[in-house]
Amino acid sequence: MTILRPIRGGVRIKSETQKSLKAKLKFRLLADHAINPISSNRTKSALVQYSNCCLMQCQTERAGRQFAGHGKGFSFTHIVMADFKTHITVSTLLGVAYGGVGYLNYDLPPAHCLIATSLCSVSGMLPDLDSNSSVPQREMLCFVSVIVPMLMMPRFQALGLSAEQMVFVAGVLYVLIRFGIGGIFRRYTKHRGMWHSIPAAMIAGMATFLVCLSTDFEIRLFKSWAVVIGFVSHLILDEIYAVDWQGRQIRVKSSFGTALKLFSTSRWANLVTYGKLILLTAMIFSDHYVMDCVCDQQIAVPKTASDWLHNWFSHDADHQHKPTLTR
Repeated sequence: MTILRPIRGGVRIKSETQKSLKAKLKFRLLADHAINPISSNRTKSALVQYSNCCLMQCQTERAGRQFAGHGKGFSFTHIVMADFKTHITVSTLLGVAYGGVGYLNYDLPPAHCLIATSLCSVSGMLPDLDSNSSVPQREMLCFVSVIVPMLMMPRFQALGLSAEQMVFVAGVLYVLIRFGIGGIFRRYTKHRGMWHSIPAAMIAGMATFLVCLSTDFEIRLFKSWAVVIGFVSHLILDEIYAVDWQGRQIRVKSSFGTALKLFSTSRWANLVTYGKLILLTAMIFSDHYVMDCVCDQQIAVPKTASDWLHNWFSHDADHQHKPTLTR
């Protein structure tokens, strides 16, 4: 018969639920050993893992008591953070509202409104590309690697690529984004760094403007701002959850102020971030000339910001100050 020995460094388990579960595991171990001595080793491994989890829980509770400075009778309060479900729910609701406003108030085509809704929903998890956990980073990289080539199909068509060439280019982009950009994020970014900032939200929006090619300038802006709104919603939730509302006193956590920021403590990170903003701005205003040189289709990108502002106000005046966007 297999003899259960106490694990070195273990602790006494006081919870009745934990005691009951441990007793069930012991009974399962004895029953499995009586039937099949080999399979009992798996149950023993599960019991060892459970005991280690209990040890980590008790150590966490002890650290919480020491941090709070309370004496006996202290009830440890778990730290509440905005998880994946919270971020994706909020960004999806904002995306639905944003797409609905574009369709009802600005008379945009339903297809563009649905794309903007989806972009806003998914961009609610974009800031977690710098997450230390591999799960959100891997899932977001997979999605971005797939969605970016799909959004670039109008640009491929404007360049005159055939269907086979589009498939090849899409595959190359998938590899570059998934492993190239993903490797850069894993190596050179840290969680709550400059990718959790307002300039990073603008970078995501400007990159979307370049990806979503359209002959209608306002539609490109509409999709770009959808990404910015979803991105910023993530940052706002991080700041809201950085305030501990539980307990007798409201406490501000150390993570407060690390999301909605313009600069970080790293000069190199600030230089790289604002350098990307300048580069993307130059690419946006030169996109018109580049596409005119390589294709016959005219791309509606204003040559200067003043021209776009003049066109915008003239467009409003012609429609009796009613904000409408052309199809």
